[in-house]
Amino acid sequence: AMATVHDFPKFVSFDIGNYSDDPAHIHTQLFGVGKNVFTGVSEYPGLFEIVGNGLLFLNEIGDLPLKLEGKLLEVIETRTFYRMGTSKPIRFKGKLV
Repeated sequence: AMATVHDFPKFVSFDIGNYSDDPAHIHTQLFGVGKNVFTGVSEYPGLFEIVGNGLLFLNEIGDLPLKLEGKLLEVIETRTFYRMGTSKPIRFKGKLV
């Protein structure tokens, strides 16, 4: 059978440089948000979760705010992360570039 686009892992790109002056936005985009963290905002997954078994490309990673470097390193070392406002670890199954 011929392969379709759905047979391949996802590729997701996020340009950190576009948001280097907004660490909170970068954090919510990468890690997601748990239930009841913000008024009027339901929970949503971040890119670490959305990418699944695919590839997450962090463009302009040199612009990552210093306070997020430790959190990114934790994802790389432990393959787990937490949505903002939660204490339940989520497994990062993808690859990071």
